[in-house]
Amino acid sequence: MNKIPLINPEIEKYAEEFSDSNKTILNQIKFDTSTKLRYSDMLSGNQVSGLLSLLIKISNAVNIAEIGVFTGFSTLMMAESLPDHGKLYCLEMNKKYLDIALPNLRQSASYNKIHILEGNAREKINELPNNLDLFFLDADKDYYATYYEVILSKLKSGGIIIADNVFWHGGVLDAKKDRKSSAIHEFNELVFSDKRVESVMLTVRDGISIIRKK
Repeated sequence: MNKIPLINPEIEKYAEEFSDSNKTILNQIKFDTSTKLRYSDMLSGNQVSGLLSLLIKISNAVNIAEIGVFTGFSTLMMAESLPDHGKLYCLEMNKKYLDIALPNLRQSASYNKIHILEGNAREKINELPNNLDLFFLDADKDYYATYYEVILSKLKSGGIIIADNVFWHGGVLDAKKDRKSSAIHEFNELVFSDKRVESVMLTVRDGISIIRKK
């Protein structure tokens, strides 16, 4: 798959700068990600995490979950956006990512809201509580459609799913899609045709779908 430039790089940089949270721990997460991993572009960044933060606050979410902690940037932004009694359930199986994320997350006053379920998300997702307010789907792209069905069953009526990377670097447009591009495209088709939800797909970074359960 050949990645295609989805947004002018200068505009992307401009948007990131004007979405900057400028918090010490978040800056440390960015630094640790860029120095310890070769694929720091997986970090959700200011735009995506900022959008998550606002959606949590606007929807008055209390109990939320995410698949894919990575190095903890979006995790911290989401946790800090919750009320004091809120809970964020995080599914992550990559120990290397958690070893980078946890030292920084533990420095936050919001760490007590974070509950990490380490292991394969396809197994751990069933341990999540019901009636979740919001769910961030951002890992294990091959199984987005599988997770979607379980997430809907865990989500309260009016709850929100935010699915990241729904363009997969433009791979969803390829005539001959690779495995992940096909999986993401099938997920997009599933959501679009699902009468149980209403959704909008946004051209933010690598594509974000915001899905509301009716």
